[in-house]
Amino acid sequence: MKLSEVAVKPPKIILYGGFGSGKTCFAMTCGKYAQIIDLDEGLTSAKYFQDKFTSQRSEVDILESHETDFTKATAFMKARSYIQSVAEQCRKGTYPYKVLIIDSLTNLHEFCMRMVLSNSGKINTKPEYQHWQLRDIEFLNLCLIIKSLPIAVIVIAHQQASKEEESEALTPNLPGKSLPNNFFSKFDELIYLRPRPAAGGKTEIELINRSSSAVVAKTRSNFTNGLMVDIGCPELLKLMGYELK
Repeated sequence: MKLSEVAVKPPKIILYGGFGSGKTCFAMTCGKYAQIIDLDEGLTSAKYFQDKFTSQRSEVDILESHETDFTKATAFMKARSYIQSVAEQCRKGTYPYKVLIIDSLTNLHEFCMRMVLSNSGKINTKPEYQHWQLRDIEFLNLCLIIKSLPIAVIVIAHQQASKEEESEALTPNLPGKSLPNNFFSKFDELIYLRPRPAAGGKTEIELINRSSSAVVAKTRSNFTNGLMVDIGCPELLKLMGYELK
């Protein structure tokens, strides 16, 4: 096989940024081609946001996976069941969507730890060393399923500041102890949504896919750095070699 014969696989993307940066609104511009697993209960802004993609967002299929009782831990198991079901439908060729959105990585990670603590009879207590190890196993196993899906996957995350070698860079937020260093290698694209001032006192959002002293990012498809979110997610996926239509 030659390099020219290597097939372009559906991209696995982490999309992250601060509160109000429009992560979910951007991902949901995939419209009828997308299904979203909502762990954040944060779809209100997407529901009422008005722009040229408003009608597309209303067509996204929604699966809810919330923690409704603080004495129990069911959200991670529900989300995991959804993802396993997507994998099985993909295997059978019956999954009707081309994009799976998970909102968000931050809560998925937190709910995973809650499940581990619940299974140990220590829910709502401080995690111990063995709990972090079990969390890593559960979380990375789920990520392997996500990576194997023959569709595009967009995982939304919040941002946090990470201090390394006396510098402070923004990176996806994962509460508590860090996951293994190879975690982000399981994703093709790590994209940061960066606000910048625009005319008339407004704010524009650009897509950053190159790391700097200020932000951690990466790209395998090498699309142009600094594109604006108003291109819509379908067009971004097209630049990665993945057509929705």
